[in-house]
Amino acid sequence: MNSIQPDKVNGKELVQSLSDLFIQVVKIDHIDPPKEHPIILLNAVKNIIGDDRDNPSDDLYQFSKIIIDSFSTRKDDESLWENVKADGVGLTVFTDEVERAVMTGNRDDAGGETARQIMASNNSPAILELLAELAIHNVDDLGLFTFHWLRSYYFHQNEKELWFYARCIISEMFKCELVSISNESDLAPESLIHKMITPSHMKTIPLFSAMIRLWDGDYVRIKTFKNAISGWLNAQRFNRETTKNSSTDKLEKYHLHGGRYFIDIAESIVKNNPPNEAIHQIVHLEALRGIAKNAGPESFQQIANCINFIVRKS
Repeated sequence: MNSIQPDKVNGKELVQSLSDLFIQVVKIDHIDPPKEHPIILLNAVKNIIGDDRDNPSDDLYQFSKIIIDSFSTRKDDESLWENVKADGVGLTVFTDEVERAVMTGNRDDAGGETARQIMASNNSPAILELLAELAIHNVDDLGLFTFHWLRSYYFHQNEKELWFYARCIISEMFKCELVSISNESDLAPESLIHKMITPSHMKTIPLFSAMIRLWDGDYVRIKTFKNAISGWLNAQRFNRETTKNSSTDKLEKYHLHGGRYFIDIAESIVKNNPPNEAIHQIVHLEALRGIAKNAGPESFQQIANCINFIVRKS
């Protein structure tokens, strides 16, 4: 049972409050494309709020909660789990069966085989990386969701919620076509920062930022992730752009000392935009924050230009 959400989040309650929201968001009945799943917003807000854990932004927390509360909950998670439990795990359980079911488009088998994997493994989170490995077969449609979904689990690592996390990504995967992955991983995302981080590529920046962080992650299935990311990067086309340079002073100060730079911008976005536009801008802002924390100072000018592009819109 989830803990009661506080009226106003504070530093002591922050981790539990966000964990409760993550557990809630993976259970929602989401019908829109995966790149619009609210788990992306919530993980982005979690990252931004984390810049000041002693005085977390209640505005951002409450905004996320209102968005997530607006969704209904899937109705069949518990019954599906109990049906598989009643049938028993069986003598042998193979991860290949999960992959076969997903790649051949058999949704019922995908759910059932995943549930059996969770039971047989005594709630090992390894099943999540397997599902992420399958989802990354479509970076364009599922890459952004997969990164934020995977990171959200590792934030609270509640083994009791594995089935709901699995159901969440399975639901999103079956909205998309999964394609073959190249065996080459020669192109790293960091090498394209100077080309990607411009206002003309704003639509792609959240996915690009997610792929940088997924590439640098410590995952058992990192080779597949890198192959998929490299293939996606090789397919990108870049525009030349001349942009008036913005000041990098605040970004440089944030890089050296941390602080509420991104929090203040995000709070302004929430206050000055309708919800759908605010979601869009916060996801983009967090993506730039992620790149700023992984890139060197030589990229700050381009990052600042993109942040200024968002600020002007809000």
